Amino acid sequence: MPDVTDTMLSDDATRHGIGGNNPPDPIEALRVHLRDTYTDLAKRFADIMAMADRLPAAMDDDAEAKLTEAIKVCTKFSRNAEVCRLEANEPHRALIAATDGFFKAMSDKVDGLKKRMNTEYLTPYQQEKTDREKRRREEEARAAEEARKEQERLKRAEEKRLAEARAAEEAARREAERKEREAREAEQRRKEEAAAEVRRAEEAKKEAARQLAEAKAAKDKEAADKAKAEKEAAQRAIEESKEKNRREAAEAKAEADRVAQEEAKERIRLAEERREQQRIADKARDDAAAAAQRANATKRAAGASQADMSRTRTDLGAIASLRTVYEHEVTDHDAVPRQYCRVDDGLIASAVRAATIDGKCTLKIPGVRIYPKTDSVVR
Repeated sequence: MPDVTDTMLSDDATRHGIGGNNPPDPIEALRVHLRDTYTDLAKRFADIMAMADRLPAAMDDDAEAKLTEAIKVCTKFSRNAEVCRLEANEPHRALIAATDGFFKAMSDKVDGLKKRMNTEYLTPYQQEKTDREKRRREEEARAAEEARKEQERLKRAEEKRLAEARAAEEAARREAERKEREAREAEQRRKEEAAAEVRRAEEAKKEAARQLAEAKAAKDKEAADKAKAEKEAAQRAIEESKEKNRREAAEAKAEADRVAQEEAKERIRLAEERREQQRIADKARDDAAAAAQRANATKRAAGASQADMSRTRTDLGAIASLRTVYEHEVTDHDAVPRQYCRVDDGLIASAVRAATIDGKCTLKIPGVRIYPKTDSVVR
């Protein structure tokens, strides 16, 4: 069988010498060479594919025998075609190997130089630079965290003082309400006592009138004068009682007004003090929040990745940074979780084949369904 490379070289030599300007397509030339070399194989392929038009409409014993022979012919053709393919590829594999060797010899040396520059120079330097930057950021984060804690302490102290002031204000308010309630109750008692005194005076007046009427009927003019005197005395007692009640009510109202004014002044003072304390507490809270924000920013900076802290960009646009890649090795196979274990299909298939005797397989494997699959085999 002629070598395809020899044929292509001879064609090139006859058609294109010095100054040739119409080189052949090497792919098309290869196809022509393969068709010319394997004409018998191509004819056999056409004959086999023609069998598709002669497939039986219904199966019987004669059709079964013919299909069995046809399948055997197809199997033989596929094996022969594979042998021819490997034979035709042999010279090309040598050319590919020579081409790979030419370029790989250079790329391997360049990769070795690149690895040396990376492992001996760039990576150690970037690691050292990253460590320095990390220590600096950690120190900044530590200082920011201390400042945040101090602001938190001041905030808690101010909140405690504000809470105590509010508690004192609440106690003062309750005391003022108690005094106001006692004043109202005292006023109510005084009014009730005055009303009772008036009722008693009215009753005395009625009693004097009754006695006067009786005196007019039963006694002389002296008794009447006495009754009149008693009536006048009762009237004077009523007037005195009313005057006393009015005086006590005026004094109670004046005392209540004075207490109300003092309580109003105290409430205004406490409100102003509370607003000032709230302003101080708000400022302490804002300072604490700002300190926490600064601490979080420095903490994020301290926790930045090695790539961020080591990234360098050259004037020509090249970027260098550290990259951390985690690798692994299995130290205890029995301790590895199930989701990281893979079922060995090849091992199971070998066990099933070994356990199959006379077309029967009784092998049982937990978690595996072993079932028969029937197919025709033509030898």
